[in-house]
Amino acid sequence: GEALQCYQCAESKINGKVASLACDNASITTCGEGKDACRTFEASYELTATSQKVEEIAKTCSVNATQDAGCEEKKNNIKKPIKDFKCKDSYCAKDLCNTGNTVEISMLAAIVALFGLFL
Repeated sequence: GEALQCYQCAESKINGKVASLACDNASITTCGEGKDACRTFEASYELTATSQKVEEIAKTCSVNATQDAGCEEKKNNIKKPIKDFKCKDSYCAKDLCNTGNTVEISMLAAIVALFGLFL
């Protein structure tokens, strides 16, 4: 079969300001042998000591795994006191299926919810 293509990039925001690489067409990569899924890992939390809100998105080629498998590990890897930890770890098996951006999705959901009230 053809090698799978995924977005491979990481984006992080601190207090809403982007602190790293954007996920765009330049970040498309052809996955290596044995990688059968595109992974999207998203986490957000607040650092208790500094009240900084941190949002992270990482997209990579991966081996298909259980949804949310990496969330517990992520939480354990943050060595500082945090609150409001949210996490989503998802896998899909089509070319470039780990596109999309949480912000757009949640905006869309909000719009649908809003208009849903009037239907």
